[in-house]
Amino acid sequence: MVRKRVEVQEDLQSRVMVFRAIIAIALIVLVGRLWFLQVILASQYNAMAQNNRIRERSIEAVRGNLYDRHNKLIVTSKPALSVSVLPYIFGKNKKVQKRLSKLINLSLPEIKKRMKDKKTDLLQPKVIKRAIKNETVYYIKERPTEFEGVKIEIFPERDYIYESLAAHLLGYVGEVSEKELEEDHFKDVEMGDLVGKTGLENNYNATLMGIKGKERIETNASGRPVKVLNRKKPRAGSSIVLALDLKIQKYAEEALSRAVGAAKAQVDKETGKRYAGNGGAVVVMDPRNGDVLAMASYPTYNPKLFLGGISKKSWKELTDKNNNFPINNRAVTGTYPPGSTFKPFVAIAGLETNRININSTFHCSGSWRGSPKWPNVF
Repeated sequence: MVRKRVEVQEDLQSRVMVFRAIIAIALIVLVGRLWFLQVILASQYNAMAQNNRIRERSIEAVRGNLYDRHNKLIVTSKPALSVSVLPYIFGKNKKVQKRLSKLINLSLPEIKKRMKDKKTDLLQPKVIKRAIKNETVYYIKERPTEFEGVKIEIFPERDYIYESLAAHLLGYVGEVSEKELEEDHFKDVEMGDLVGKTGLENNYNATLMGIKGKERIETNASGRPVKVLNRKKPRAGSSIVLALDLKIQKYAEEALSRAVGAAKAQVDKETGKRYAGNGGAVVVMDPRNGDVLAMASYPTYNPKLFLGGISKKSWKELTDKNNNFPINNRAVTGTYPPGSTFKPFVAIAGLETNRININSTFHCSGSWRGSPKWPNVF
């Protein structure tokens, strides 16, 4: 019996020793792991924590102005109200999405497309629609519980002071597309930025855009903004003085409009049909240096239609054949017979070859029927 008790005690002691060894090994592994995480990887995890806690947001720069040759302001920028959403809040509430879609007259698929842009941080406010009406702002502000995750923000908006005057030459701005982001012309542009789409707004986009600012924001565990840590102000775009003369531009457009109207009113005496005077273009240049003093295209359009995003109805009207494609700049894209502007070149050729002299005269009937493709052009 005594021997059995001794054996039991020895067995129990050996088990206790094994158990203690296991605990000791586990404690050594645990302490070693903690030391590795807190000492060796401390800087790495600290950086990760900072990235989760601090967000960086771009601040849009004010676009540069455009002036005519006499320093008259043609295009500038002004503050405008816009609707933005916080995707991590707004994206979970379908009722709010439907309510906002109806209020700002923007389809749900389009809202979701802008909200889920992969190149934008989901914790950053995403602009859904720019240049909204004051009535819309009041409605959203008075009902914060009905529009959770929706924000009203102020962004610079383009202001075309003379509206349709020189519209084709100046061009218009709009949000950059995914296709445009792949172009070298827009290499420093981010999704959601406003860029020049046509005309001088496009050609000098980099100069006019300026340099965006940055804002570092501290967020809580759920990603909601707590406070602004620091802010680097944006630098406004450079202004440009054009060779354009507003007075000559206005006269050219008025003269072109009258000429098209007069052409439409004329009737061919032989056929009884009206002339197809649907459009035209005028370019006025300084022969001394090639400066473009005016460039007009008819029919024209108002660049303000594109502010805040052009509607499908307006875009259809601008690209409709029945409206003679007002969006087209006929001064640079249209192809027309030279007409009377070519006569000086023919006269010079005749004088140099002695076929005519300075006293020679010719009668112009006002039309040319040498080709069935261009009847009654002049």
